[in-house]
Amino acid sequence: MYRVILKQKRISVGESKQRLVTGLEVLAQAAVEISKLENEIQVMAPELAITKKTLAETMIVLSKEKADAEIEQNIVAKDSAIAQEQETAAAVMKEEAEKQLAQSVPLLEEATRVLKELNKGDLYSLATMRVPTQTVITVMELSCHMFGHKPTKQNLG
Repeated sequence: MYRVILKQKRISVGESKQRLVTGLEVLAQAAVEISKLENEIQVMAPELAITKKTLAETMIVLSKEKADAEIEQNIVAKDSAIAQEQETAAAVMKEEAEKQLAQSVPLLEEATRVLKELNKGDLYSLATMRVPTQTVITVMELSCHMFGHKPTKQNLG
């Protein structure tokens, strides 16, 4: 019985010893790896400092550019709103002009038809009148406007 207990204890102690040895080997390997990583960190530290400095400068430039872009965006938005208002106003003016044109075209066609029907005899009969009627005066004013002249009353007498 004593031998059995002793054998079990030796096996248990042997296993514990093996675990401790293995653990120490792993710790030794980890220490080597840690020293390698520390060396790499020391080598890369200046590069990291340069990268940090470059990053800080880039962030400053980006913040300035972002502020400038926001200002430009606000200006463009205002210009766009003004252009939209002008477009709306132009559309309204276009509608009004088209309405007036629609009213004017039949009158112009009628006036053109009447002018084509005029002959020399009609003008001679107008010349013989001492005092023209209001209708004749209106027609003559219209004729002056059509030919691009300013209608004026001339005293021939």
